Amino acid sequence: MQFAVLFMDVDNFGKFNNVYGHEAGDLVLKKLAETISAVNRRKDVFGRWGGEEFMGLYRIHDPADLKVIGAKCLEAVRSMDVLFEGSHLHVTASIGITCIRPEDTLETVTERADSLMYQSKTQGKDRCTSD
Repeated sequence: MQFAVLFMDVDNFGKFNNVYGHEAGDLVLKKLAETISAVNRRKDVFGRWGGEEFMGLYRIHDPADLKVIGAKCLEAVRSMDVLFEGSHLHVTASIGITCIRPEDTLETVTERADSLMYQSKTQGKDRCTSD
């Protein structure tokens, strides 16, 4: 049995705070956490890491599961309905996901997942990068 670490960042998060206010930003974060938690399996762990970043821990059977988990999370975020003061806020996220390796520490696996997430950002956002 293997485990994977997912790192997610809300794309263009500052827009929600700057255009609609911090209440809107807080609503986006809460809705995202609820949405991903609802599509995850009971044994998966997902939560806010800090700011607009989230982290998840997933039990996987095969490294091919990384793309499946990433795609499921992206689709869930894209389909969220975040209604704030009569406006429907469109939310996307960038994801990095990696398998935990035997030699990994908490720091190395977190840094790798974060680096993969930044690759998603630089490649256009609203995508998942895995290794």
